[in-house]
Amino acid sequence: MHTRYVNFTLWRGDGSTEVASEFDVVDGVIWAIHGTPEQVIDLASAFVMPAFRDGHCHPLFAGREHLGPDVTNSKSLSEVQAAVAQYAQAHPDEYWLDGAAFDRSIAANFSRKELDAVVADRPVVLHGGDHHTLWVNTKALELAGILHEQPKLHVGSIDVDENGTATGML
Repeated sequence: MHTRYVNFTLWRGDGSTEVASEFDVVDGVIWAIHGTPEQVIDLASAFVMPAFRDGHCHPLFAGREHLGPDVTNSKSLSEVQAAVAQYAQAHPDEYWLDGAAFDRSIAANFSRKELDAVVADRPVVLHGGDHHTLWVNTKALELAGILHEQPKLHVGSIDVDENGTATGML
């Protein structure tokens, strides 16, 4: 299928826009102009932005993460620690504390020790806002068997200190 799109405002990717006249899509591939189209669609001055977007969600993860300590709005280590400590105190029978979603920009240099300071006797797992990073305490690393010896991973990483001990960032 060959379609020509006309009459739109194009975002150029450098912060500027331009009124553009036309582009073609031929069998799913974007072209400047490519022969005679089978149809022409007037975009009526709509905004067009070239992009590759991946829109998806993980509702099961989101539900699970929000059953535990909510650190989503925490802006400092002390706020994260307070949220985890408060949740742990309010839920003494909950063994694994699984919460979300910490701001990785404030946790860049954190380790298991900061979580141990508020909950050391139960495993704590906090998911990063990127949903690809975990911050865990020592108990969680011990139970996973990766505190002192880490498996060879094909994907992902286990951050370790100078002694080869897991730091708590996965």
